Amino acid sequence: TRDTLIYLAKRRGWIVEERDFSITELTQGIAEGQVTEAFGSGTAATLTSIQAFFYEGKWWELPPTSPVADTLLKDYRALIAGELPAPEGWITTL
Repeated sequence: TRDTLIYLAKRRGWIVEERDFSITELTQGIAEGQVTEAFGSGTAATLTSIQAFFYEGKWWELPPTSPVADTLLKDYRALIAGELPAPEGWITTL
């Protein structure tokens, strides 16, 4: 699921950066307005927006809208339905 979402983001021309980051970097980014959206992905959950989390006695909230996550989920569903081209090697004929 994660690889597919990265494929879909790149297909849209979005820059994808994979790297480790600290919780301090995340909370600072939220406080400064640089982090405006977060989501998790997995086989069962597909893609789920994160609207808030609790850390060191404080709730860290993100905006209620998730345009990137919403777009990726829409594209993911279209890919599964065969409405978008699948990545190389994604489908195997049996």
